[in-house]
Amino acid sequence: MICWKSRFGKPLRIAVTAILALPLTANAQSAAVLDSANGAVVIPRVMDAMRSDPRDRLALPPRAPGGRSTSSVAGPWMTAGVAEAKKSIRLALASVAGRRPSAVVLPTAATVSWRWTSTTQLARIAADPRSRALSAAIGVRDMRGVAGSSSAKRQADRLAVTMFARAAADATIAEVRSAFGDVPIVVAEVPAGMATAEVVAAVLAGRARTIPLPGLRLDETARMVASCAAFRQGKRAIEAVQQSDPPPPTASVESRSIWSKGRDGWSGSLLSGAALATSWQPGSRALHEDNLERCLPSASAEPVAGGLRVTLVYENLGTTPLELASIALPRLNLGPSITIQDTRYIGGEVNLSSNLPIWHGTYPGILYVPAVVVRNETIAVGMSVEYPVLEYRHDIRLRCRLGTDGWWGFELGMENSSAHCGFSLLRYPPMIKPSERRQYVVNIVTAAPDRWLSTLESYAKHFKSRFGSVTYQRDMRPIAGFALSQYESQTAANPRGWCHGISEAEGFASAARQIEQRFQICSDRVMLWAPTGYSPNPRANYPFQFASRWSNLIDGAPNPMREAPSMLRSLAAVQGRTLGLWWGHSANPTSNWNEDPTRRLRKDDHAACELWFAELDNAVASGASEIGLDAFVHHITPAWEQWDLIAEARRRYPGVRFCIEERCSDFLHVQAATWVDGYRSEALPGLGLSMIEGPFALANLVVPGHETWVGLQFNRSRVAELWGPQSKFSSQQADVDRVASYGYVPATWVPMPLRQAFSLAR
Repeated sequence: MICWKSRFGKPLRIAVTAILALPLTANAQSAAVLDSANGAVVIPRVMDAMRSDPRDRLALPPRAPGGRSTSSVAGPWMTAGVAEAKKSIRLALASVAGRRPSAVVLPTAATVSWRWTSTTQLARIAADPRSRALSAAIGVRDMRGVAGSSSAKRQADRLAVTMFARAAADATIAEVRSAFGDVPIVVAEVPAGMATAEVVAAVLAGRARTIPLPGLRLDETARMVASCAAFRQGKRAIEAVQQSDPPPPTASVESRSIWSKGRDGWSGSLLSGAALATSWQPGSRALHEDNLERCLPSASAEPVAGGLRVTLVYENLGTTPLELASIALPRLNLGPSITIQDTRYIGGEVNLSSNLPIWHGTYPGILYVPAVVVRNETIAVGMSVEYPVLEYRHDIRLRCRLGTDGWWGFELGMENSSAHCGFSLLRYPPMIKPSERRQYVVNIVTAAPDRWLSTLESYAKHFKSRFGSVTYQRDMRPIAGFALSQYESQTAANPRGWCHGISEAEGFASAARQIEQRFQICSDRVMLWAPTGYSPNPRANYPFQFASRWSNLIDGAPNPMREAPSMLRSLAAVQGRTLGLWWGHSANPTSNWNEDPTRRLRKDDHAACELWFAELDNAVASGASEIGLDAFVHHITPAWEQWDLIAEARRRYPGVRFCIEERCSDFLHVQAATWVDGYRSEALPGLGLSMIEGPFALANLVVPGHETWVGLQFNRSRVAELWGPQSKFSSQQADVDRVASYGYVPATWVPMPLRQAFSLAR
């Protein structure tokens, strides 16, 4: 069936009969090719292989003498042909397994057209009831009228092409998703004999005609262009990180600066000779108002391409523990206005000047990577810190502030003075024990302004050597979010706040029906929020008991939702589905439904850890294979303890994946996906209301293969077309589309057809 829309906006379902002139032979098993230049996988001749099986045919006109045979196709279209094509596609995709493409291209050189050889054959087809809707669709009362109408023939030709492409898409999408996750898929008509690179180039340049399908957007050329561009950018960065040796320490156009040591310290200059930094002494103390006694490091520096590699060694030679002293990094002559890549979020740009003269953040609580990257029109400078965070278990701070005459000061912060708060406060400041020795490395690297990401390549290489690659399989399918309960629904008659359509009188079956609808309509990946209801204590919501509350008794009475675990297991058991549960206050274990979430999850609190794992046991037993860790944040549970807890959870439940909220730091991103809110209700200094303005470049460099979810809560957006009386469903769909095209996993609570919309998204 094809779902059309009439000019009155009502859907019209049409059973289609088409006569296709198909090629005599088709090599369906041609190997797929990954074009290394743009990352696109080309699967040749899949469409040419989409033949109908005799069991699917309505009519089989006789072979004309010396000519080709023609066959007809009917809904549900080429059942046996699709099955055979899927086998061929799996064989083709196996040749590029393990490599993430930017897009998948299905070229066809086949001529798909109607062939009418006699009015007798037309009469045979017209006699079949299934052809009546087709007659209406192409505007003729009698199928025989097509033979004498050029315009009707053209309409019939396009309809046949659409049917053909839909069959190819149906055969391809599931296999591509299984192999690569969700990537753009482009079906295009190209001249026969085109080579792989020429096919992709023709699509990108618009020289190939892409085939849009009703109800399933396959015209993904614009998204493919963006995906290929992102692939090329990421490919360059990753290749640089994977180099076995760093570039030689010689000045070049790319390095953009020369550093030398003089009598007064280290100085840096641009290739033009202009001063960038002067008389900097590595290891010099940053000045703070309290002037307490702190441990100072010994320092050494060595020049590298375009910068310095500085080693700081702290050693406590005394008899009592000491704080570490903060270190002044080089002052840079960058002018009165600069741009900083905001590593506090996902790398957005912030303009610093006298109107906004200070930027700071702590790692791993605030910063994604322990780095600060600034640039002007001439040069980009990145300062990154290497230290064993899982071993040392403390925070650091990076700060940038405008000084005088366009010189900017930078600081590696190791302590809290009375002036520190918010983004500059170290939650867990370092203390060094007597006789203890610690080492930190600071990379100071310059590059061209548009190559700012390359200033972090040294850090990325260090990170990979310590943490390796992601330890989960990236899943790019969009997430259909569904809240089972909410504040607004809480009443005396509905104390647990079940949403509309969910009734305790009917039990969990009422919720199960709506969950099944989300699977059917939206996506094969559904995440449930507040699955056990809301607590009457507003401070407890979302409740920590996100799965154990389904016990047989609740408050001493039979639980009306006690069938939830078995029903959820049945929903999740369907092949290809993923069921997730969002765990409210996941780092605040409670033993009572109405208890304030004040207890912090810490490894040395064994009772709290037992509550945590017991709740996980119930969730996994209920069919959940994804767990969203709500408010799993550094200031409640230190990031290094989060690392240990997630590692233990993954050992206990090897088939379960996790997502950390708020956005976690880079090393936790190796173990789990992370969450980013798509919109801000209020703009932060230097940033807009949208969190997502491009790919997650920092993560693409440091944690390639990462998975990052973006929660698109349209009610938080200030864009009129996304929320409010002027909102449009098409605008919401387009914004979800935009976020997916950047390589994120969109999560939305609006019941939109994500499966169709994102079967082709990056």
